[in-house]
Amino acid sequence: MPVTGESLVNIYTWEQTLYVNFSEEGANRLLQLYDLGGRLVFSQTLDQGLSHALQMKLEQGMYLVRIQSPKGVTTQRVFVR
Repeated sequence: MPVTGESLVNIYTWEQTLYVNFSEEGANRLLQLYDLGGRLVFSQTLDQGLSHALQMKLEQGMYLVRIQSPKGVTTQRVFVR
C-alpha cells in the first residue's frame, strides 16, 4: 500500500470498477487517472469516506492513478481488464 502523508491507500481494479480504500477519513482528495501516454482520462474529487468504488468505461490496459490530498500525493499503476 502506498503512503499518502500519514494514511495508507489501497488502489485496485475489478473489471471496469476502480476501488480506492483509505486507512483514515479525509476530504478534498483529488483522484486523477492517466493513460501511459500521459493523457488525463478521468478526474474526480473524492468526498468523505474510507472506501470509494468508481465505475469506469476504459479500454483494457495499464493506467496511472494519482491521488492528491492535503497530506501529500501518491501515484500507483493499475491494470484495467
